Amino acid sequence: RRVHGGVLLFKMLARVCSAASLSRVSLRIRNTSSAAKTETVDVEAQTASVETPAFVPIPIIPTTEPLKVEGLRAGKKYYWCTCGLSMKQPFCDNSHKGTAFKPRAFILKDTPTEPISFCGCKQTKHAPFCDDSHLALETE
Repeated sequence: RRVHGGVLLFKMLARVCSAASLSRVSLRIRNTSSAAKTETVDVEAQTASVETPAFVPIPIIPTTEPLKVEGLRAGKKYYWCTCGLSMKQPFCDNSHKGTAFKPRAFILKDTPTEPISFCGCKQTKHAPFCDDSHLALETE
C-alpha cells in the first residue's frame, strides 16, 4: 500500500522516461486480495523543446533520511545519484540510463574525519549534501 495504487507510480516513472511519446500502457497491479487486475492508463505524449522543456523530471525518493558515508578521500571524483534509482545510494550506479537524469559529480577538497551526510530524499538545495529537506516531506 506504500505505492498508492500503482497508477501514481506509473505516472512518476513516465515523467522520468525520456521516451518521445507514450500513448496507452497496460499496467498490472496486485491488490490486497492477491488477485491481479489490469488498468489501462493514458499518458499524454510529451515532446522535448529547446525553449520549454516537455517535463520536469521528478526523482524517486529512496529514503527520507540522510545517508551517512565514511571513508571518502579528498581529490577523488564521486557521482551522487540524482534519479533515486541507484542500488548503491547515495552514489550513482548508472540506473538513470534512459531517463532525463544525470549524476552530480563532486570532489571533496579535504578528507573528512567524520561521516558525511548525503541527501537520501533527492530534495536538497545543497546537493549532494543533506540540508534536512526530508523533514518537510509528508510521512505516512
